[in-house]
Parts: sequence; C-alpha cells; structure tokens
Amino acid sequence: MKYLPLFCCLSAANLSLAQNHADCDSAFWIGTNYYNHFVAAYGEGHDREEAGLIPCFMNGENFGQAEENSTWISFGIDQPGDLRFTIKPDSLDDDYDFVLFQIPATGGCKDKTIVRCMAAGDSKGSKSPCMGPTGLRDKEKDLTEDAGCSDRGDNNWLKPAAVKTGERYVLLVSNISNPINGFTIRFTGDFTFKEKRD
Repeated sequence: MKYLPLFCCLSAANLSLAQNHADCDSAFWIGTNYYNHFVAAYGEGHDREEAGLIPCFMNGENFGQAEENSTWISFGIDQPGDLRFTIKPDSLDDDYDFVLFQIPATGGCKDKTIVRCMAAGDSKGSKSPCMGPTGLRDKEKDLTEDAGCSDRGDNNWLKPAAVKTGERYVLLVSNISNPINGFTIRFTGDFTFKEKRD
C-alpha cells in the first residue's frame, strides 16, 4: 500500500490563516499539500446557516450548529482510494470536531451532503478518548459520533472514506473549546488530490 508524502516542514504553501477560510465558499484549497497547519480561527464566518442542524451535533450545546471557530478545507480527487486524515490540535486539551461533505459535480456548497460527522468531546480534556487528535483512520467502523462521550466505544475517530476520481469534498473543522489555538491536518491513504481547482 502506498502512502502519500508527509511534508514535515511548514512553508507559505501549507501555512494558512484559518479566518480567511471561515465559509464553505472561501474554503482553503489543499491542492497537493497533504500536510497543512492552520492558525487560530475565531467565529463562524459570514454564512452562519451553512452548517446548522447537523445530525451528530443535535445533542450538543449548540443544538445542531457545527460551526464554532471554524475552518473550511476543500479538495478534489485525482486518483481513487481510501481517504484518511489526522487533525492534531495545537493544544491537546482543545475539542476539535469536523464534518466531511461531498459536493456534487454540478453543484456548489448549497448542495453538499454529509459523508462523515464527528462531534465527540469530553470535559476530561486530553485524558479522554474523545479529545485530542481526531480524524479518519483504519479499523474504525463508525460513520458518525454524537456530541459527548457517554456511549460505549466512543472515541474521536471515524472510518476512512472511499473516494473516487473527479469527486469534490469540503471539510469543516471547528475548535469547540478555544479560538486561540490552531491545528495541523495530515492526509494519508492510497488516493491522490487534484492539484488545481476546477
């Protein structure tokens, strides 16, 4: 199985001000940067309705609102495979959640559909299985995790997503805890991203 390159050093190409990408329509285009660091984000951007009533967030304090100190990331698929990624908070006590959406070939952000939904979190901080790094990884079976960490087997990870050539995705990443700290995201798997946005 081949793995995508890991870029260990940050550069202007993969360091982004998250607040410039606080809406789906202004999402950061990954291109072929499989490793990116985003600085702190504050607020929800201009469109506060684009991630409302998200199912896995319905039992949370914001009653379905998935955006809080949000960063949107977009990418297209060149070669198919299994999509995996790890979101690592700059502070492991921060609660990071995410929603992965697919955008249809003939549509835009208004037509996005949920592929994966992660809202797990815990007041116990980094000692909890529902805090710290999160994302999509092998051996996980869940497609969604509700807010909180009270169900048996709850953790901060979901099943990888099978992606196909030509598909487009947008990933919403929210820091539920703290607008001061950013995060790093690293994509791995046997797929490849499209370099340029269509």
